[in-house]
Amino acid sequence: MIHLSSTDPDDYMASQAFGEAIRSSGGGGILYDSVWHVGGTNVVALRPKHVRNVVMGTHYEITAPVSGKVIARSLP
Repeated sequence: MIHLSSTDPDDYMASQAFGEAIRSSGGGGILYDSVWHVGGTNVVALRPKHVRNVVMGTHYEITAPVSGKVIARSLP
């Protein structure tokens, strides 16, 4: 298992570089502890064709500016 030792909820540069390294080496995805929600888990699917048994849940709008915070909001 590869571990991203430093996750910063206000700076995504290290995690984006980590994700790109995993993707470019052929990795299928990443599971990691949420820095925003204690006890939560984040899932990154780098090869969506391998995602199975999808169940529709809450829909979100995600805004990811070139700089600044990524904003996710739940849609009605």
